Amino acid sequence: MRHALVCDKCGLVNETHVEERQETLRVKGEEITHRIRLRICDTCGAEVYDEELDTVSQAAAFNEYRRRHDIPGPEELRSLREAYGLSQRDAAAILGFGEVSFHRYENGSVPDKAHANLLRDLRDPWEVLKLLLGSGDALPETRSADVEARVRQRAWENTPAKVRQVLDVATQRRRDDPYTGNRKFCAELLREMMVFFVHRLRGSYKTKVNKLLFYSDFLHFRHFGVSISGATYVHLTFGPVPDQYEDYLFQLEAFDEALERREVMLQTGDVVEQLVATRAATMDLFSSTAERVLESVAAHFEGMTSKQVVELSHEEPAYQETTPKERIPYTFAAQLRERIPLVREPAGLH
Repeated sequence: MRHALVCDKCGLVNETHVEERQETLRVKGEEITHRIRLRICDTCGAEVYDEELDTVSQAAAFNEYRRRHDIPGPEELRSLREAYGLSQRDAAAILGFGEVSFHRYENGSVPDKAHANLLRDLRDPWEVLKLLLGSGDALPETRSADVEARVRQRAWENTPAKVRQVLDVATQRRRDDPYTGNRKFCAELLREMMVFFVHRLRGSYKTKVNKLLFYSDFLHFRHFGVSISGATYVHLTFGPVPDQYEDYLFQLEAFDEALERREVMLQTGDVVEQLVATRAATMDLFSSTAERVLESVAAHFEGMTSKQVVELSHEEPAYQETTPKERIPYTFAAQLRERIPLVREPAGLH
């Protein structure tokens, strides 16, 4: 390709030609040596700036850097994002950085190391699901459920066939009870959940603890397909409550001595009973996902009064669409209105 262009060395418009040469460029502090095409002045042999060839050369260096560090390129990023049904804004929100940054990466810019690690996660739908579940209110509520369903579907499709077969068998063997959240009830787990919340909140009223138990079991079922404790919840005046809750509270007080009731005088002059924990919960009993959900629920409701939590529980379809003393099926977990973001890592649990 011959073109007449201005040669800075000659100061004249001269005919030029294209040559291939080996050149070293620096990308993110790393030297990238590769063959590029340069425009050369026919008269003096100096390099003449050609925007198109310079862009191609830079893109080639960026691609080599991405190849060395296994970083998704613009086309792959666009393809992955669209496969999950995400806009650039959605993808950036889930990954935890700005939309402008994601737009630049999708248009050829090279990310730093931290962002590169996150962009690689887009290749694995299970990682995307984990990021999505931990991103809280990053996506609008109207889009969150649709995106989650699409990501879950791709994660399932990405699971090896033999693993899917094992999971199918395990699911079939579960106690398929809509009132226990696909698991056998474990009284010990429910009791330790109670101890966890009372200890974590440095004392609490039992009305509030009841609601936190409900939100924990139903939130875990929503995200992971099983409840934490297998407890059955019933519709009572102050909201959802574990069936026979008083029996388990009595066991914790009378036998385990893990909880105590203390009288507290409110500003109104009323005297009420507050639960106080004498020990921390036995966290070894819980799975890592259960720990994550328990901490998320505690952090979300920590600053709310019992009255506020009761009012929120009354707005839940699980409460509005059931009648007094009726058992509440875990199918309502998909309709939880209170948006409780999951913490990324369990913190301060022990």
